[in-house]
Amino acid sequence: MKHLSLSLFIGLAVSLASCKKSDDPSSSVSITPKVVTTMAGNGNPSLINGSGSGATFNNPKGVTADADGNVYVADTDNMVIRKITPAGVVTTFAGGGPGTSTNGTGTSASFSEPLGIAIDAFGNLYVSDRNNGLIRKITPAAVVTTFAGGGSGPEINGTGTEASFFAPAGLTVDKQNNVYVAEQGGCRVRKITPAGVVTTLAGSGTQGTADGTGTAASFTDAYGIGVSPNGNVYVASGVAHVIRKITPGGVVTTFAGTGSAGFTNGTGTAASLDIPTGVVVDGNGNLFVSELGNNCIRKITSAGVVTTFAGSTIGFADGTGTDAKFNGLFAIGLRGNYLYLADTGNQRIRKVSK
Repeated sequence: MKHLSLSLFIGLAVSLASCKKSDDPSSSVSITPKVVTTMAGNGNPSLINGSGSGATFNNPKGVTADADGNVYVADTDNMVIRKITPAGVVTTFAGGGPGTSTNGTGTSASFSEPLGIAIDAFGNLYVSDRNNGLIRKITPAAVVTTFAGGGSGPEINGTGTEASFFAPAGLTVDKQNNVYVAEQGGCRVRKITPAGVVTTLAGSGTQGTADGTGTAASFTDAYGIGVSPNGNVYVASGVAHVIRKITPGGVVTTFAGTGSAGFTNGTGTAASLDIPTGVVVDGNGNLFVSELGNNCIRKITSAGVVTTFAGSTIGFADGTGTDAKFNGLFAIGLRGNYLYLADTGNQRIRKVSK
C-alpha cells in the first residue's frame, strides 16, 4: 500500500492515544500557553447549525480565520464549509450537494472530503477538495469555483484546471497570495500562484525521507503546511513523525522530530513527535503544531526548540496549557492572538487565547 488512508490514519491515532486587510495571520507576536476554550460543537457527529454547543460537526479537519474573527471550518464528513462568528454562531457557508464537485454559490456548491482550508489577504478561502483532487476557491460572497486541478494525469503541473493533484491535504497562503498545497497522496508540496500556475516546490512523488533540493527530496506523506514571513515552508509529515522545512529555493531539511513516534521535548531532531498533522507559523517564526498522536499542541521556535504548548492526554477538557485535553487533534489555524483548533475526535472547534 503506497499511502495510509486518511480515515485509517485518524482512526489509528485516536484509538492509540487569509479590499486587502492589514491583519495578516502571520503578524501575531509570540504566543504563550493560555486558556483553551470550546468555540462550537457538542461532541455529536452531525450537521446542525446554531450557537456554541448547540451546533454540531462531523469530523472537522481544517480551520482558518479571517481578519474580523470569523472562523471557517472544513467540516470534512459533512462535505461542507462552516462559518463561526466571533459570537459563536455556526452556519453552513458553502457546500450541500451530494459530494460531487459542483461550482456555485453557498449551499448550491458541493465538495467531496474538503480537508485543508486557508485564507488570502482579500478574504478568499481556498479548500483542498481531497477526493475530487481539486483546489477550490470561495469568495467572501460564498461563490465557489475550481481554482486548480482537474487535469487528466495523476500529478501534472500547469495552469488552473490543466494541473492535477493526488489527494491534496493542508493548505497555506503566503504574503504574496501564493497558495501552497501539501499533497498527501502525491508526497509532494505544490505551489499555486495567484494566476493559478501550479508547480512542484519539492518532493519526488515517491515515499521517503530524503533531504535535498526540489524533486530530489522525498516525503512519506504531507498533511499540514505553514509558511513563515521569510518564505520558509514547513510541512507536517505525520507518518514520519517529523516537521520538514523547505526554503524559498526548494531546499528540504528535517526541522524537528526523530522520525519515530514519541513525546520528548528538545531541539530539532532530538525532540520527538507523534503524528503531527497541522502547522502554522507566527510573525516571529515560531511554529505551532497539532499532534494527532499526542493530542497536544507543540511550539517550535525558529531555532528548533520544541516545547509542549497545550494538551497532554486524550480526552476533552477546557483549561490552561497542559490541563486542557484533546481527542484526535487534527488541524490548527492562527489569526492575531488566537490559535484555532479542529478537535476532530471531540467533534468540536477549540480556541486558545493569548
